[in-house]
Amino acid sequence: GNTLVVTDGVFSMDGDLADLPAICATAKQRGAWVMVDDAHGFGPLGATGGGIVEHFGLGMDDVPVLVGTLGKAFGTAGAFVAGSEALIETLIQFARPYIYTTSQPPAVACATLKSLDLLRSEGWRREHLNRLV
Repeated sequence: GNTLVVTDGVFSMDGDLADLPAICATAKQRGAWVMVDDAHGFGPLGATGGGIVEHFGLGMDDVPVLVGTLGKAFGTAGAFVAGSEALIETLIQFARPYIYTTSQPPAVACATLKSLDLLRSEGWRREHLNRLV
């Protein structure tokens, strides 16, 4: 219950994918949490660009802590932590210096929402990238 396994989703130096199903299965057997930094997976991976968790058909039970950046496929700035309501509430209560000093300007938030819309609706971009890779 107090062990956290942390991995990148996509390792940026050579593009290798973490064996996330095996990592999650091993963590579950040992009662550990899994945290994935999917900075390089959001956008390129998954049917709708949802990243390595979507790519492998996993969910929040498998990966309770997901972090990513908006400065790569989204083309904007900032980062996020995604997880359960309890996790997010804990971060709000105990990580206030990080939360309240790093808010996005409204224009960046608007651009990020537009990027998310494009990632979801324009799958040809992922297809083109996969052909190039």
